[in-house]
Amino acid sequence: MRKIHLRALEPTDIESMYRWENDETLWTTSNAHAPFSKHMLTQYIIESQHYDLQTAKQLRLVIEDNGQTVGCIDLCNIDVFNHRAEIGILIDKDFRRKGYATAAILGLCEYCRQHLQMHQLCAEILAENEPSLRLFEKCGFTHTGTKKDWFFENEQWKDVEIYYKPM
Repeated sequence: MRKIHLRALEPTDIESMYRWENDETLWTTSNAHAPFSKHMLTQYIIESQHYDLQTAKQLRLVIEDNGQTVGCIDLCNIDVFNHRAEIGILIDKDFRRKGYATAAILGLCEYCRQHLQMHQLCAEILAENEPSLRLFEKCGFTHTGTKKDWFFENEQWKDVEIYYKPM
């Protein structure tokens, strides 16, 4: 398995984040509906350093391989009382299908287990996104349900599959 490093966001990540957040092909999965400015993203990076997980309810980590940024992985909707969160991942187009996503998900799961005392993680994945469905299954997530007609994209309703992993 690939050896990667998960780290906090830095101001130097602005160009990668700007490219990812403004890629309209990713907006359905990120639930975005408008572009982000570099100023907005810079403020997010700065402000995210000041909040704890209970206040922010989210955590974005950068995925690195030998100092090169290959993607990011998120915990969102963090519920510290119930010890659960949702997980999302983005691997830059140039680095897909090279084992980075598997290594990052397994690394984040270990971090959640050891440092955040999470009880469970879940992922919501578009039903048509076969590579992501297989990825989460490979990482030990189990399919637990379907949200029918959950996203509307290109004049079509799309289902979302829910995956769960106990820590």
